[in-house]
Amino acid sequence: MSESKGQELLTKLETWIASYVHAKPATHLVIALWCLHTWFTERLEATPLLTITWAPGTGKTRIGEIVKGLSRAGRLIVDITPAAYFRLMTQVDGRMTSIMDESERMQSGAATLRRAVANAGYRQGGTVPRTMPNGMVVDFGCYAPMVCIAVGEPAPTLRSRSIIIETEAGTPTRKWMHLEAEAAMHGLVTEINQPGVWKGLPRSRYVDHLEEREQEIWSGIYGVADALGVSKATYGRIDAVSADNQIRKQTTAARRYEAVEAANGDKSEDRRWRERAIADIKTVVDGLTAKGIHTDDLIAKLKAIDTAPWRMFKGVGLDALSLSALVSPYGLQPSPIMLKGKQLRGYKLADIKRINLDKLKASEPEGAIVPHVDEGV
Repeated sequence: MSESKGQELLTKLETWIASYVHAKPATHLVIALWCLHTWFTERLEATPLLTITWAPGTGKTRIGEIVKGLSRAGRLIVDITPAAYFRLMTQVDGRMTSIMDESERMQSGAATLRRAVANAGYRQGGTVPRTMPNGMVVDFGCYAPMVCIAVGEPAPTLRSRSIIIETEAGTPTRKWMHLEAEAAMHGLVTEINQPGVWKGLPRSRYVDHLEEREQEIWSGIYGVADALGVSKATYGRIDAVSADNQIRKQTTAARRYEAVEAANGDKSEDRRWRERAIADIKTVVDGLTAKGIHTDDLIAKLKAIDTAPWRMFKGVGLDALSLSALVSPYGLQPSPIMLKGKQLRGYKLADIKRINLDKLKASEPEGAIVPHVDEGV
């Protein structure tokens, strides 16, 4: 069976990118699919951050130029004020692909911008509140594709919303000639926008082999692959890369928490995680009228908090055992509760509400080495 026109285009993109970028297998496929998804983000539920981690001399700037040339309205940003960024986004109605180069060196304003967009801008409908000169607070739309190119491991919020690519040292097969490359990318973009290439318009698709957040950030990539009509072999490669990305994040998170625990010794269940757990529990049960909440329902509500760490807590996610360990120092214990005519194990709302977190913060000893809870970028 002959290849679809979409598969032919994807192969052409991947081959062209591979000629200029030395990287691990399937990296070029992911870059190609990510660039393609930027042309359809308004039809997709999420746009994953493309995070490129690099070491000097591994061609990270070249990837930035390639993504800029192949994405919709690509713009290379080394430093920018929040005001200028949101003005740009307003002018193009959110249809801009931002490539944040050397993002670890950004000044404070741009770093705050990156954090805000990472928190909210990867999901359809995401907004960031901004104070206008007249004092009014306006919600600016920030849903748009973004690339972050930086040295080292990305911070937790960035990592959890990212497809992560690592560059490698090596010599590409083709020397970068700017004018030649620009002309080639112009031709490729023309092909991308040919209706005959696409079987239909992309729609987000969730896949079963990934966990909830990973399903969301990869949904647009799979949607693009569906619309291109790619081969079974290509789907297999996408499956492998997405699963590897998920495992990489879990392993990185686990190493991070193991290092904290080793530094803390017997204080591994540190104060700030306990405080964060109690604060979030109080938030999610506020307004409930039942006598208590089932443990599984409470964990699901905690994991649903978009900026909280519970989905990937200690690399594996919050469960009944780790939740109990976090809250038991405050005298909060799971117990049998009658809920909806059934006796289930959970937490009584009266026990949760009686905890005065401010008093407990004042009384607990200082000194433990703790992870950075603010999940900022």
